[in-house]
Amino acid sequence: MVFPFVATRVWSNNAVRAVLGRDSASEYSPGSVASACSIDSVKEVVVSMTGLRLPPTAAKRISSMRAHNCRHRADRNAGSIGRNQTPRKCVVLVVCAVIASTAWAKTPVQQIDIAADSLDAPIEITEPDVVGEFNIWNGPGVRGVNGKPVHLDPANQKGYFINWPKGTTEPPDQASMFDVTFRLGQPDSDPREWSEYPVTYAFGVGDAGGYIYLPKHGKGSGLIFHGVEGHWFHSTGAWETLVRPIIERELRAASE
Repeated sequence: MVFPFVATRVWSNNAVRAVLGRDSASEYSPGSVASACSIDSVKEVVVSMTGLRLPPTAAKRISSMRAHNCRHRADRNAGSIGRNQTPRKCVVLVVCAVIASTAWAKTPVQQIDIAADSLDAPIEITEPDVVGEFNIWNGPGVRGVNGKPVHLDPANQKGYFINWPKGTTEPPDQASMFDVTFRLGQPDSDPREWSEYPVTYAFGVGDAGGYIYLPKHGKGSGLIFHGVEGHWFHSTGAWETLVRPIIERELRAASE
């Protein structure tokens, strides 16, 4: 089992308060609790504040905690409880744990989207023998049961699209750039509920290797936090073998 640093740290106080239903002392009345704490409401708040799409199970758990806070505020506004009787602060820790466990459930990649001005249309890769070879749950911050940084072991690179042992680098000046989005979800889940993890891919003409950039910010970039965001890295041989030929094929088609 590995324990990546999922990016609960990127949640602002306003995000946590909004998700928990603690964003306004006067917003809730006894009759408004049900709608404010519905699962759809929780999903809407989470997406608007963080860009994350929660699966139904996690949304239901957070909805229950949100309902607790909403009812507490409604009761307090109605004067049925004292103002010093606030919900326990550990609820915030619980919701962070829910988000953490949601973000890190080793959710598999279901689709890889690739877009660039040089392409006639975005590429959507769904073939299991391609998307099944990659996952985002690896890299700095992920350690094995022995506590060692497994991402630095050249013999343990299965599922990687970044060649972590090679460290940071810079792409060539004339490299072609592509926006890559990993779309994660369970096989039987609604694609509209899938999470997204964006990176940038680049390769130069005649260059045997490619390059991956981890963005510092952006929708979905908080799914896992490595502490090395904002840098370029070498892509893996698996990525160059499986994904780059698909891009090059589409580039040739676009130039014809």
